[in-house]
Amino acid sequence: MAPCGSKCAKYTLFTFNFVLFVSGLAVLGIGIWILVDKSNFVTLTARLSDVNGDLGRYGTADSVLQQTAYLFIASGIITLFVAFLGCCGAIKEWRPLLITYAVLLLLILGLEIAAGIYAGVFRNTANDYVLTTMQTTLRRQYTHDGMFDNGTHIFVTQNVNFWTKAWDQMMVTLRCCGVNSGQDFLPPDPTRPFVTNLILEAYRPQIPGPPLSCCAVVNPDYVPAQLVPPSFNDIPCSISRSRGATNAAQGCFPRLMAWLDQNLQIMTGVGIGIGLVQIFGIVFSLCLCMAIKSEK
Repeated sequence: MAPCGSKCAKYTLFTFNFVLFVSGLAVLGIGIWILVDKSNFVTLTARLSDVNGDLGRYGTADSVLQQTAYLFIASGIITLFVAFLGCCGAIKEWRPLLITYAVLLLLILGLEIAAGIYAGVFRNTANDYVLTTMQTTLRRQYTHDGMFDNGTHIFVTQNVNFWTKAWDQMMVTLRCCGVNSGQDFLPPDPTRPFVTNLILEAYRPQIPGPPLSCCAVVNPDYVPAQLVPPSFNDIPCSISRSRGATNAAQGCFPRLMAWLDQNLQIMTGVGIGIGLVQIFGIVFSLCLCMAIKSEK
């Protein structure tokens, strides 16, 4: 009898490769999701060439999330191919094909580990980079005419620059305001020197205070978005901007970093699970090779 049992290893390997095929689809889906999800930071970092500011020292970090996504996509595509190769090797019981399959699976595992290490190494740098990017773009690029309202809903103004649209979308979607809070949109107060305000170069609102995108909405995923009605005897946010239902107290930087951390946890969990599955695949393919050799 072979060490693992030829038939047992054969059907186990075939079942494993079906699971591996599904895992490859999951890895591919995560990579695509990171790239196309409109609420993530990839959209912003892809446009850094539009900004003249203090970002030069973070040049190595601007595409970390994008490159990590591409690594996941490449791993997913290769995994799909290797899973098909493993099924053929298990059915045909051809040792060279099984060895090739095990080597390729080991390379995929190394690629996925590299993606995880690459994202983890730049984690602290990414924090500083995100903060600097947000401060620079808000200070130098954000204008006052990104959105308008009709009293009950807010709408997107078409003829505004990219960064104004990106900031408005982020503030509505993440239910936040400014980098640290709505205080970022207020002029410096000489009576409160301990409060650090961003001096916005292009923000000249008709109504002083945060923009309309800082007002709370019923459904942040759709624009035009319905404004949350004010409480009894309160002034609507569309009029006061700092009263009524507003997100002015919540900054976008902590919200965005929480979103990035959540995505990183998802990617880490999926990566560990798939890595364990791939290790089992390597073991079973080698067991089947030994079984085939023993039977011959």
